[in-house]
Amino acid sequence: MVLTYNKIGLTCIKSSEQMPKEKHYAILIFSMQAIRVPGDERSRTAPGHGYPEHTDYYETFEYWVTNSLDILKKGIALLEQEKDTPKYNVIQVSPLSISTEIKINVGVE
Repeated sequence: MVLTYNKIGLTCIKSSEQMPKEKHYAILIFSMQAIRVPGDERSRTAPGHGYPEHTDYYETFEYWVTNSLDILKKGIALLEQEKDTPKYNVIQVSPLSISTEIKINVGVE
């Protein structure tokens, strides 16, 4: 579905540098990722030592953005058409402006 989302005008954000600086709409698509970790040699040759083969599970999400309400609606319609509709949330984001002031006072007491 990634290519389809790109074609309708949604952009997948992969880093903080890609994050839009202006107000936008976002679709957060949640999924579970499984990573198989092979056991070490000690667990195979001396059971009870080392660590056995196992699978770690991680919750992940994709962050798809657009400035257009129409494109957002098309993205939601695509999600709802999927055979197993993934869990998702739709949000409107207004980035904040942050400023920092540093004061150094040097004086004799």
